[in-house]
Amino acid sequence: MQITILSDNRPGRQELKTEHGLSILIKTDDKCILCDTGASSLYAENALAMGIDLSEIDFCFISHAHNDHTGGLRHFLEHSDKPVLLSPQALTARCYSSRRGERRDISADPTLAESHSERFIYIKESCEIYKNIYVIVPEDMGYPTPLGNSWIEDDFAHELALAIKTSDGLVIISSCSHNGALNIMQSCCQYTGETRIAAFVGGLHFVDGPATGRETESFCNTLSSIHPETKVFTGHCTGNDAELHIYHIKASQIQFFHTGDQFSV
Repeated sequence: MQITILSDNRPGRQELKTEHGLSILIKTDDKCILCDTGASSLYAENALAMGIDLSEIDFCFISHAHNDHTGGLRHFLEHSDKPVLLSPQALTARCYSSRRGERRDISADPTLAESHSERFIYIKESCEIYKNIYVIVPEDMGYPTPLGNSWIEDDFAHELALAIKTSDGLVIISSCSHNGALNIMQSCCQYTGETRIAAFVGGLHFVDGPATGRETESFCNTLSSIHPETKVFTGHCTGNDAELHIYHIKASQIQFFHTGDQFSV
């Protein structure tokens, strides 16, 4: 399976642009999936610059309602006829962030629900959407949620994850992990019946702050305990201080991605 980071906060290849948002292209043996559309149409501009043909996409998967993951959705709807899978709350939830002191609306564009209603497939509960490809509604499995959630007015009920079953275990795509990466991992294992996780790809939402070191250390130690073989590829909402802490604690298991990165899992 090949993963391409079409857009991310961290700059990568010189010819590509960067924004605060995330869009990931996933190619399995028989499916091509666009996970999130970043904050704008930049994901498509970068794909063009990389020589990637987005007409090959089989469906778009929206991980959650925030506009740094749905900002390019209108562009996708207007330039593709493929379906979009998302939570029923993704286009109706009103979400606000007070990080940096200013209350900002970070919701998805609600007008899309009517203007392109025929394009949406709403996922209300965990299910297998194609052979060995699952959409998971995260559950509380007893692990903490990110401390960075405290800046956001949101219940995160609209967040979904992708789980793809391979011969080496699950590959989990969870763009921001507001419900907690460990809760999401265990939810995927519980629903699919596969206890091995080959890779986890997405943000961990460890926002820089006074408790960053404690939060990252707790996560790394728990991850090593319950999923010691899992490779974690993270970026986007995992902050710079968190990156430094992670490198000191678990550099061998957790890697950071950048705009334009391509890797196999």
